[in-house]
Amino acid sequence: MKRFLVLCAVLIVPVAAFAQFQVGGTALYNVPYFAESGPDQINPSDFTFGADARMKIFVFQASGLALFTPGYTDDLGSQVPGNVDLHVDGGVALDILLFRLGLGVGPSFRFGLGPDSTASNVGFNVKATADIMLGRLAVGLTYLNQFAFDSDAGASQVLDQDYTRGLVGLSVLFEL
Repeated sequence: MKRFLVLCAVLIVPVAAFAQFQVGGTALYNVPYFAESGPDQINPSDFTFGADARMKIFVFQASGLALFTPGYTDDLGSQVPGNVDLHVDGGVALDILLFRLGLGVGPSFRFGLGPDSTASNVGFNVKATADIMLGRLAVGLTYLNQFAFDSDAGASQVLDQDYTRGLVGLSVLFEL
């Protein structure tokens, strides 16, 4: 057991020395940016917001995004409950001058907040980020596209998705 703890310490110290940790907030517009038509008016329920955490080691990046979508009343007058989404991504991030460009893929989990909501839905997501690094502050754009996962369809469904249905938003992150 003592050897295991020493081995963990030997592995964690270099990672902590070279890793960059960032935490902050994200707000996404719920209507797909590339959709042909959008709503006539913008309401607070059109936005999803939450926390974003990223860890970068050399060119590799791991990130977690927890988002809350408030409930709303649809066009027919029925109440649609809110939900909480959790997106975990792994990918690459490149620093070019003052910019950091990132691309990641990972699983998505959705938890409904209404009384009739299912326990959770599982899918996957593709996330692209473009940040301006201003010292310990990063301000950037986030593009998030989430997909439902059907285990019966096989791996071919990963490439056969509608990538125009993604959400666009802003992120503000602070480096720890």
